[in-house]
Amino acid sequence: MQQLDRWRIDPVSVLKAILAKLAKTPREPTETIPGQLWNAGKIHLAGHLREVFFIAGYRTTHGAAIKTILRTRPKSIVLMPSEIGVTRWGAASDNFVVAIESFAFLDADGVGVHRDLLENRILSFFGGPKPKARPKRRESRLGDIEALEQEFTQHLRAARDYAVTTRDLTGTPKLLPRPTREEFAKRAGVSASSVTRCMRDPAGWKLQRMWDIADDLDAIIGYRED
Repeated sequence: MQQLDRWRIDPVSVLKAILAKLAKTPREPTETIPGQLWNAGKIHLAGHLREVFFIAGYRTTHGAAIKTILRTRPKSIVLMPSEIGVTRWGAASDNFVVAIESFAFLDADGVGVHRDLLENRILSFFGGPKPKARPKRRESRLGDIEALEQEFTQHLRAARDYAVTTRDLTGTPKLLPRPTREEFAKRAGVSASSVTRCMRDPAGWKLQRMWDIADDLDAIIGYRED
């Protein structure tokens, strides 16, 4: 793939096209540092849910700020348009930095990705076995359940802390609004339709329980992780 920073195109548009290939329901990238750094949310890559960042180019005027942000997320994946940028940032960062041009391509259908190539490089950097063949539907469902449980747990922790804090400050606990299923899906990096299927799956029994707790103030206050 040609070096993207040499193309007369918007690199963020390329990022969105790449994310659409890597995630079932990609999140809209958040511009963390204007024109320089974007947070693309979490994506299942190489067997784990990983946070993904994008640095638009290697000629950055906010290098120190970017390094500070990435230093707090050592397990994140950092995408850059070209190998030139990777050469510079890879030497200055402890994060896994990879060029989009090294695993993406253009064909008649638009942008495509060599996912296996990317995941092998991720595993080579972080260590671990090579990724197996694309999981079957059952294995994929179990992975979605695990991702959703993590997001549900994070919300319940936040809701419990909020209820206790408001009770201590005002004398009356308040319920942190429960996100919609669609919002949970985006946070977990799964499709919205899969949330209901996961909650109905016998292996996802905790999801339904946590979903109910999230809308019950008394249950929230008494919530304890299993």
